[in-house]
Amino acid sequence: MVIQAITHIFMKKIDAFTSLAIIGGGPMALLLIRRLLDHFEGQLAIELFEKQDVLGAGMPYSHLGAEDEHIANISANELPEVLSSFDDWIKKQDSEALERFAINAEDFNEHRALPRLLLGSYLA
Repeated sequence: MVIQAITHIFMKKIDAFTSLAIIGGGPMALLLIRRLLDHFEGQLAIELFEKQDVLGAGMPYSHLGAEDEHIANISANELPEVLSSFDDWIKKQDSEALERFAINAEDFNEHRALPRLLLGSYLA
């Protein structure tokens, strides 16, 4: 996995790096930042450059690349936890937002394929 390879490079050169710039704030950037923060425990400054107003969703999980009917090729049980689990996040969403995607928080199935825009909202 790309994140593991990049983290491995940083672990080998830990003394050489004190700051890092990441261009693009999509899903991969969020996961990379999470992994680096966990590993370096505050000893690495990260500067993120993103041209959109919202971080996390990127092109594939926002209106730049998806509509309501588009489904992601991933289910909630496959998502790495960013700040909270998808299941916990879904329970905190208002019913109007969930109705848009025909989801009931009470009987949410984590093995169901997710709508891309809903996944983008979670990542954002």
